[in-house]
Amino acid sequence: MIKLHILGSASALPELNKHHAAIMVSYSNQNQLWDAGEGVSEQILKYGYDKNFIDDILITHFHPDHISGIFMLLQMLYLQGRTKKLRIFIPEDINFFQSM
Repeated sequence: MIKLHILGSASALPELNKHHAAIMVSYSNQNQLWDAGEGVSEQILKYGYDKNFIDDILITHFHPDHISGIFMLLQMLYLQGRTKKLRIFIPEDINFFQSM
C-alpha cells in the first residue's frame, strides 16, 4: 500500500499557514520525499519524522517553490547526526539550476 503525506501544497505565491511543495511517499519500507519546498524542515519536525526516515529525495523540477527548502533540510539532517545514506534524484536538465 502506498501512503502519501502532504507536507506542503502552496503554489509559487506564499500563503499564511501553508508550506510549499513537499510530499512524503511511503511504500514497501521505502520513504521518499517528493520535492522540498520552503518549510519542509519544519513540517518534518512537526510530524516527528526521524532523521533517518527518508531514503530518497526526488526533485521534480527546479522551480523555487519545489526546492527552496532542500538546503536547510540537508543541514538539519546533518546536524541531527543522520547516519543513513540519502539518495537525491534531480531532473536531467540541471543547466537551469546551475545558472541561478
